[in-house]
Amino acid sequence: MAGPVSRLRSFIREYFIRKCVVVDDLPLASAQDTTRKGKRRRNRSVPPSERFVWAMLVLIVALAGLVAIEITIVLVTGAVNDAVLVVVSGLVGALASRFLEAKR
Repeated sequence: MAGPVSRLRSFIREYFIRKCVVVDDLPLASAQDTTRKGKRRRNRSVPPSERFVWAMLVLIVALAGLVAIEITIVLVTGAVNDAVLVVVSGLVGALASRFLEAKR
């Protein structure tokens, strides 16, 4: 079980890495005038917090579990349980919004 969980955690961590530009004010390397400053831009990757990664993992596992419960209910009783379906749609909305917001 640790194999799929760790692969899913690493996928979530890599998917939600933010790329940003950092501007540093560094003095120019000049022996004559050290009062002038130049700006250097560099790219930086900021990984998501471990708490966020675990929260996304719990949401995905809960979604899979609720879908399995709904499929079992439909197979056994032949009717759809509306309460479980509402929770499943809420989880899908939460996950979709997070994954779509991450790639703006």
